[in-house]
Amino acid sequence: MGKAEMIEPFSDTYNAHASYKKIPLTVLQKLDTPMNLICVTPIKIEALFSNFKKDGYSSRQTLIC
Repeated sequence: MGKAEMIEPFSDTYNAHASYKKIPLTVLQKLDTPMNLICVTPIKIEALFSNFKKDGYSSRQTLIC
């Protein structure tokens, strides 16, 4: 579960992510429609992992951010 937000094309955040992924801005500017970038901030994380039981924990763990 989380909060999703669209990043404005060619904003500082958008350009920084393109740089991190090694995508040249010139390539992105030539696209007919800009590539969408969605930033997801987790609110609640649920994990189901049977090996937790070996350590004495419940197999289902929840983290609320």
